[in-house]
Amino acid sequence: MNRPSKEEYAPFYEGYIAAVPEGEIIQMLKTQQDSFMTVLNNLSNEVLAYSYSKNKWTVAQVLGHIIDVERLMSSRALQIARGEIQELPGFDQNEYVNHGNFEKRSLTSFLQEFQGLRMSNIALYSTFDENELSKKGLASGVIFTVRSLIFITIGHLAHHLYILSEKYNIR
Repeated sequence: MNRPSKEEYAPFYEGYIAAVPEGEIIQMLKTQQDSFMTVLNNLSNEVLAYSYSKNKWTVAQVLGHIIDVERLMSSRALQIARGEIQELPGFDQNEYVNHGNFEKRSLTSFLQEFQGLRMSNIALYSTFDENELSKKGLASGVIFTVRSLIFITIGHLAHHLYILSEKYNIR
């Protein structure tokens, strides 16, 4: 899968795209899933309530946000790949976190949801051919290609793995 050009996504996502190394993208999704599951398996339920600073998300909120964004990007990818012509809505990540009730969840529930979601996305993305990967759609007022949404998904998780490591001391 070719790296998306700057015309295939909003400038906001450039850092996420840049965080994706060269290589086979489906294998990267699998490897990243394994790495993230290892990180999660080393956590305890007690750490879910931890926040490194006042007004920063808790670990549970970060995990919920990661899952929400993965789900939203894959939904956008599916809709665009299938030829959706209507503009797809944006989302406010803070409102999603505020209404996510993530503090009520167990670590096991985050593990199961992420693993199921990522496996489902890998299966879906594996079916896309170059024509589908190149399809363009409008979301949040910006043109995206299916390919760029897959790269954003990988880069977004890489970004939050870095934040969890550096700010939350989770490795």
